[in-house]
Amino acid sequence: MLTLIKAMAQTEPSGLQRYEVGGALGRNQYFGDMHCSSPYVSSGLNMSINAMVRRQLNPFISLRGNLVFGALSGKDVDNPAGRWDYRQMNFSTPLIELSALLEMYPLKKPVPTGSILRRFAPYAFIGLGQVYTNPALSGAADRTSPETLEKIALDAELKKRLAPVVPVGVGIAYAIKQKLAAHVEVGYRFTTSDYLDGFREAGYGYSQYKDSYLIASVGITYRLGKTKPNTGAMKTIEITPDADGDGIVDPDDNCPDEFGDPATCGCPDDDGDGVPNACDCCPNEPGERAYHGCSKAHNIEYNHIRVPVQMRYCPLCPPDQPNASRTRKEKKTTLIISR
Repeated sequence: MLTLIKAMAQTEPSGLQRYEVGGALGRNQYFGDMHCSSPYVSSGLNMSINAMVRRQLNPFISLRGNLVFGALSGKDVDNPAGRWDYRQMNFSTPLIELSALLEMYPLKKPVPTGSILRRFAPYAFIGLGQVYTNPALSGAADRTSPETLEKIALDAELKKRLAPVVPVGVGIAYAIKQKLAAHVEVGYRFTTSDYLDGFREAGYGYSQYKDSYLIASVGITYRLGKTKPNTGAMKTIEITPDADGDGIVDPDDNCPDEFGDPATCGCPDDDGDGVPNACDCCPNEPGERAYHGCSKAHNIEYNHIRVPVQMRYCPLCPPDQPNASRTRKEKKTTLIISR
């Protein structure tokens, strides 16, 4: 008798399947000297586009290369408290950010099968990169003091276009199909520059803080390579049963429900003389098969021994396989590993 077991082995992405490419559309928000101590939303649209390449290290961790093209801007008149209405300065700058991010999925990456909750996966990220800006300032000259104009000119000479950036943020991913996923994320960018807006010397004491910005985006990614069915691989394992656990499989065991010995085809033999208890006239005394398990001393005259008829022709072992059936067969052990 054979028992067939089908095991489901969950497959992990391999080769190109570990890589995803994608893009996103976002909105940028600047935080700097024009905002003073009270951040507010600038009126400029400040959109960005994002290209990315992701490599999955395991279900919990991914690495991502990120390239952002966008813009930042700010206006004095956007300050809701009217703090800078007298100055009426504006700035705008292109924004190019290149960074490497470490993504962490505490509940594993999303999968497009199973419950709806498995399709969603929150994640957090942190990274390091470089940002390029080249701010241009404009404003009403008649409203700007000569001292401020001098400081603005000095800032134009001192400004740095490249600066390190540290992106940190959170998001949520959704598995649309086996190779297609969407995400929404918000990331804050810390920089070491005070020139994202072109103001430093002209910042009137507020330049003690570095400039920063935020990007909120919605994107989509596509997994490369051929995708294996995520139901897993079917594995068939053959197991031959051994009900009494004596190492002799049931098809070759004359006593499949009793622990026995290979020499007696799986049947018990208490005295170890090679004659099964059921056919042994002297089951507690080693004897000879010719005397039905009794010793020759007890059987000087064979005709005086009373042996039940059913025991005289006891099938000790199958006649067609006398040697094979007396060899202890190795018990099959099967390990089922699901990944």
